[in-house]
Parts: sequence; structure tokens; C-alpha cells
Amino acid sequence: MINLTLVVEKLGCVSDTVKKQLEVRVVPTADFTAPYAVCSAEEASLTYTGTAPAGAAYTWTAPGGDISGSGQAITVSYDTEGPKTVGLEVVQNACSSGVTQKEVIASYPFNDEEICLVTIDLETGKNMVVWEKTPDASIAEYRVYTESNVGGVYNIIGSVPVEDISLFVDLDSEPEKKQNLYKISVVDTCGYESDYSPHHKTMFLQYVSCDNGVILNWEDYEVEGGTINFESYIIYRGSDSTQLEELETISSSLNAYTDTDVDALSQRMYYRVGGVKTNECDPAGKKAGSGPFVHSLSNLEDNRIASGVNDLFAQSLKLKLYPNPFRERTMISYDLRKDSHVKIELYNIIGEQLSILENDKQFAGNHSLEINASELNYQEGLYYIRLYIDNQSITKKLIFKR
Repeated sequence: MINLTLVVEKLGCVSDTVKKQLEVRVVPTADFTAPYAVCSAEEASLTYTGTAPAGAAYTWTAPGGDISGSGQAITVSYDTEGPKTVGLEVVQNACSSGVTQKEVIASYPFNDEEICLVTIDLETGKNMVVWEKTPDASIAEYRVYTESNVGGVYNIIGSVPVEDISLFVDLDSEPEKKQNLYKISVVDTCGYESDYSPHHKTMFLQYVSCDNGVILNWEDYEVEGGTINFESYIIYRGSDSTQLEELETISSSLNAYTDTDVDALSQRMYYRVGGVKTNECDPAGKKAGSGPFVHSLSNLEDNRIASGVNDLFAQSLKLKLYPNPFRERTMISYDLRKDSHVKIELYNIIGEQLSILENDKQFAGNHSLEINASELNYQEGLYYIRLYIDNQSITKKLIFKR
């Protein structure tokens, strides 16, 4: 309190003395704490940190939010995502602090992430799911799902941290046997999972042999509720499954092709179809062979013409490769009916020779060779063993899974 005294003097006359007291009131502050972000289905706690007493008037504002509580501590929840503004005005003894505002980000799982492309990983021969990351979406990880043996029911098959390259290889897929449907979701930094993305269904290539050639038919690539924009299809062909070459490019409105080449009618040929996407898929994060991707590759298919010859050759050798798939080591065994020159080569899925495991004259009888994971640099995937016996050869698949 301040004491005030008033005396008025005029023309030598002096008034009585008047004394009054003046109350000086402190303007309150409106400081408060608020979290930087609040997760979906959770409440943000706001607490007053100023000097006003509990009996002061506290007016909290949270446009778009649901406020619970009153006084010096409240909670706010939101049913929509994005930056939100919260504010506080404190009135004490008719003195107002004015409004103090802060921003709180309401974090909800990002529901708009989608698969960009499903193709074949040439290092493993398995289906590979590719997507492009959405920046600043509070994503912690991505989850990959595939349809189970019950239609419309999806099982999780893996997760990818947000800092990793945005692709996933399904090592349990069998693209030569069937199509697969894939979806992805995101898990936000609060631990909440988004809805599933629309599914992507892979192409499936099959052949029909006839007198005029090899007829290729493929089931179209499918996107749930939309389309994938293929400009064209490239037909790949080769007498070696690890070394295919472009045969022809056709319109994306077609899904059949007949190979009438005389070579296709007289020997075993391998085929693959690649859909050429209008816009490339560029997964975030870089490593060798990590994109960008513009082709959705089908399964590998062959015309089976010479399969009988290879099967008889394998039977005559009593050729075995076991265990297969393997984790640490596997054995290749064979039986020579006569002294022969033997050469054994190891290739990866794209036809690069990794090593020559054997190259020498061997006596008739049973032989075996151990193959260690170190020969594959401990890289999971599909490989090929090519065995030459004098002037004949046979190729076998080898799968390494850690």
C-alpha cells in the first residue's frame, strides 16, 4: 500500500490535509509448460508456472482440442493431427497478464504412405517391395505385410527402421509359383501404427508351348483402388537363366507374347517380363543396387524343352546339393562314371562369377565339395552352382539364409 497526502494552498489559504491509501497490484504472468508434441489418443499436460495464486482466474484456450480440468493444470487432447496453438490468460485482482501462446504438435500415424513398386531382387530372385519415404512425418519404422492363405488377411513379414533404405526383400516368397499381395504401414515416433496401404499384386508369367513357338502370358500387376502406370513391357530371354537379354519391347496394353525364334523351339530358354514404370521409384538411402527402380520384373519362367536332358544328366551323376537352403555350409556331391575334367563355378543371381570351386581332372567314383557361407560373403540370397563334366554342364540353384 502507498500512502498519499493532498494539501491545497491558494492566496494564502491552506486546505485541510486529506490522506488516502493506494493499493498497487502486481500484474500476473501467464507462463506455463507444454509438451512439444502429443501422441494420438493421449493427452497433453499443461501446467502454470507463474507467480499468481491458485485463487486467480485462469482462462485456457485450445482451439480444436478437448480441455479437461481447470485452474493451474489442465490436459488437452486432439482428434486431428498437425500443429496446434494453446494459450493462457491469468487475471488476478482485476489485472490481466495478457495471453501467452505456445504450439503443440498433435502426432497421428501418417496414413498416406504407399508402396511404389514390387519387383524381383536380382540378388536373391525374391520379391522386393519398394517405397519412397515421406519426410517430416514423425515415422519411426515401416512394416511390411503379405496376404496369408486366407483372402484379405495379412501377416507381418518384417519391419524397416526409418533411417534404413526404404525397401524390403521377402526371402520367403516364391515368385515362380504364385503371385503375392503386399501392403505397408508406418509406426510413428509415439509407437502407434497407421492403417495399411493399398495392396500391390505382383505379375505372374507363364508359358504355353505350341507348334509356332513359345507363348508367354502374364497376369497384370495390380494396385488396390488404382493402377500402376507402365509405359511398356520388355521381354527378356536367354539360354542361361543368369544372363537374360532384352528380346523386344511391346505396348503396356498387352499381356501376351509369342516367341517364334527357331532357337526358342529347339533349346531351353528362360524368360522374364519387365513392366516399365512411368515414374521411377527412388528409395531413400543409397547403396550398390539400391535404385532408383523403374522396372517391375516378373518371375523367371522357361519353356521346359530341354529339362528332360538336364534331369537325366543329373540322375546319371547322382548329383546332390544339401542342405539347401543352408545357413553355414552345404555339400555338393556327384558320381563320375569315368575319369573326367570337372569344373565347378559359383554365380550370383545376376550372372557374376564369384569363384571357381573346382577345375581339375578327377578319377571315376564319388566326389564331394563343401561350400561355406564365406564363399558368398555371408550375403543372403539365391546363387547358382554350375557343374561342367567334360563337354556337358548342369546348373543348380543354391539358397543361403542366415
